Amino acid sequence: GWTGGMISTFPLYLAGSSESKERVLKNFDWLFTYGISPSGYFWDSGSKGINFHGAFLNKPLGRDLHLVRKSADGLFFILIQFMLFEQEGVSVKPTWKEGSEKVIKAMIGTWKKYGQLGQFVNNTTGELVIGNSTSAAIFPATLCLASKYYRNDEYLSIAKEIAEDYYIKFVQKGITCGGPGDAMQNIDSESSYGMLESFMELYESTNDKKWLTRSEEMTKQFSTWVSAYNYSFPKESLFGRLNMQTIGTVYANTQNKHLAPGICTHSGGAILKLFRYTGDSLYLNLVKDIAHAIPQYLSHTSRPIPNMPEGWMSERINTTDWLEGIGEMFYGSTWAEVSMLLTHIELPGVYIQTDKKIVKSFDHVEASILSSTSKNINVKFKNTTAHTANVKVWIDNNSSPKQGYFDWKKWKVVTLTPNQELKMSFALK
Repeated sequence: GWTGGMISTFPLYLAGSSESKERVLKNFDWLFTYGISPSGYFWDSGSKGINFHGAFLNKPLGRDLHLVRKSADGLFFILIQFMLFEQEGVSVKPTWKEGSEKVIKAMIGTWKKYGQLGQFVNNTTGELVIGNSTSAAIFPATLCLASKYYRNDEYLSIAKEIAEDYYIKFVQKGITCGGPGDAMQNIDSESSYGMLESFMELYESTNDKKWLTRSEEMTKQFSTWVSAYNYSFPKESLFGRLNMQTIGTVYANTQNKHLAPGICTHSGGAILKLFRYTGDSLYLNLVKDIAHAIPQYLSHTSRPIPNMPEGWMSERINTTDWLEGIGEMFYGSTWAEVSMLLTHIELPGVYIQTDKKIVKSFDHVEASILSSTSKNINVKFKNTTAHTANVKVWIDNNSSPKQGYFDWKKWKVVTLTPNQELKMSFALK
């Protein structure tokens, strides 16, 4: 959890090669053989696949600490993958199911004992060490999925209790904190978005409009972390030379103050869900900006970033002198790549809502509706890039929004060669 563990496996299985799928399943075997600590939580950190420990080996207090968000994040995506595996006829092993439920029950045990989930627990004993945060803000969403998967209504009841507590103690005050494991309890965007996922899952699980209203409140809070303008980098800086744009990039937290490509670690799919339920264009534009911003920060053969191998993406977009300097960055492979993978599988390249005659291109192509009838919609696409584009197009009749994750396999794929214009007619079903 937090920065990609058991998250990257989701897009790698869904859109990867047969070799990727095989490795994903091996990852599940590894996790449930070695990855659960004596407390019942997942181990916080480890190396070489068999050496496990707490969050901060070089700090006496930190050697046994587990960031509760890691277990909550990991479980959320694990349960999504269980459902995906079963849809595809892949057996979910009993050890996987039992291991996940063990971690779920460990977190519920913390909630029942302490009246909160806290930020850090002891990996060996499960004792709450550092409390009072929204680090595990996504856990109510995890419990909603667990309630469906394990057919356990108690999980949904506890999800509502925890989310209500978070809402009263934190959200109403405009605060979410403790999501990143390395930022103390600074206010952060990451648990802010996790809270949105929880409120949205609760709405879809209960049909209670209270959670839809709170999803809107939470999205507006989260939106304050998203850059709404393009920062003017010094011309001599790395990002100045590369002409990097910052609209749609996301501030991490109040400690490091840097922007990042994408949400740590999500696509923003809950924001698109919210648009479909409300029709408020604020949400559609927000998720488009976030998705559209990410690819420019990827080091690619057509536009390599100096000192970055192909396929690497840094988490840091510095608009302050916090560490590397304005317009400079940390060189490394980071969770931002996982956000891009999730964006690829969870969001369309072009979204068209037929009943409202709305078209929105998330991808780097242009799209517009030429005309429509009760049976067809005619769309013009234009690829203004130097690359062949295989664009996923979602023709969405939103008269009755379907709950749950979007079925991207039913989306149309439109292939456009460089600088190609194409007019296409889609049947409305």
